[in-house]
Amino acid sequence: MSFQRRTVTCTLVLAAVFVSIGKAQSTSPDFGTPQGTARLASTAGFLDILGIKLGMPAETAMGMLKANYPTAKITLGRRNDYQMAYISNLPREDPSKQWAYEIDLEPALLPGNDRLMIGISMPPNKQVVHAISRTAVLKAPAAVENIVAGLRKKYGSETAGVNWRFGGLSLFDGSSKTLVWIFDIQGRLLGLDAVGNVLQKNSDGCAVSASGGMGAPGFEIRRGNSDGRIYARDMMKNSGCYDYVILTALIQTEGPSHGLSGMTTSFSLTAWHWPLVSSGAIAYYSFLDQMAQAAANRAAQEAKQRGTDVKY
Repeated sequence: MSFQRRTVTCTLVLAAVFVSIGKAQSTSPDFGTPQGTARLASTAGFLDILGIKLGMPAETAMGMLKANYPTAKITLGRRNDYQMAYISNLPREDPSKQWAYEIDLEPALLPGNDRLMIGISMPPNKQVVHAISRTAVLKAPAAVENIVAGLRKKYGSETAGVNWRFGGLSLFDGSSKTLVWIFDIQGRLLGLDAVGNVLQKNSDGCAVSASGGMGAPGFEIRRGNSDGRIYARDMMKNSGCYDYVILTALIQTEGPSHGLSGMTTSFSLTAWHWPLVSSGAIAYYSFLDQMAQAAANRAAQEAKQRGTDVKY
């Protein structure tokens, strides 16, 4: 299992036991609009990984990657032509409508190298960073406690770590050590006493949307009732993570160890700004709805102009 997939799995386990302390993001009047997405991005820069900040313009992030990793391969993940979501008989895809949703930096995974994946919001939003993932391979084994000390120095004491228990199980301590930081959108680091330890009825929104890379998966269009959409407002009401900014570290140990003992040669670090992700996704869906309605109206008008000369 890849670092990123394991990181997401551990994050989802923790997210499932957090009850939201308020739905301020999903009830703001501009939430789910390009303006609301921009508002959230403007205050998201309190969290960064290797200098890439949440909320940073995508072009700024790209410039930093090119400057800091001049020999690495940088690619863009792109969605299909957005018109194909509502026009089924398009003869071909239009590259100008294949919007980027992810920036990937892919050096060889050799000692001392990093791989970065950066999720970015999609138009009609201004394209900004809403998620960051780093996988690091160290040049030589390092003590796990030293890696953790460095993480705590930068991000503060984790919300939950290797000592956290759920139902009597030690889910974050094993051959992989997991640490999770949870922030509100103002950048305040939250503790378990603040977010609660109550099992949510529904964590599917987080689970599904985190399953396919950094680009707010779920952008595939579910035809029919909008209730089936991952980011529909009524699908978000019962989820406990859409109000949070979540940072997860996963440290792979060499051999069995307990607590923060042991050595490691690799770790991953992943950050998701869930309010930013979901606001951008709703704005994107709204754009598609508007385009679909416009296409339907055009088809109806064209149909009214035809048929008057049919012979019976």
